[in-house]
Amino acid sequence: RGDEHVFLGVKIRFPRDGTVGIKVDNYLRDAFDAFGEPLTRKAATPALKDLLTIDMSSPRLSDDRAAWFRKVVGILQWACKRGRPDVDLAIAFMRSRLDFCTVQDWKKVASFTIVFARHH
Repeated sequence: RGDEHVFLGVKIRFPRDGTVGIKVDNYLRDAFDAFGEPLTRKAATPALKDLLTIDMSSPRLSDDRAAWFRKVVGILQWACKRGRPDVDLAIAFMRSRLDFCTVQDWKKVASFTIVFARHH
């Protein structure tokens, strides 16, 4: 009960004026925090030009960093389904990399996270 609720990462407000407010900012902020690195670099687009290229010589991520990678990709997938369908292909590709994520993949997710952080 009450005027404010969080459901599946969506903050829903019911002010007394009969309107409804819906926000996902806090959920996206979790992705930015989970990324664990400063998001200061500039990125013009969420997808780098080598998005669909796999560098087989790129080192695998450590178990800890791979867990963060999976968390960030999951949050970004959730957000794209609800408000950024333009990045669906890129997120789908990154989801295919969850079991064998590399430093190259981390850089690709960094580009997404930077763009999302700039717009939210």
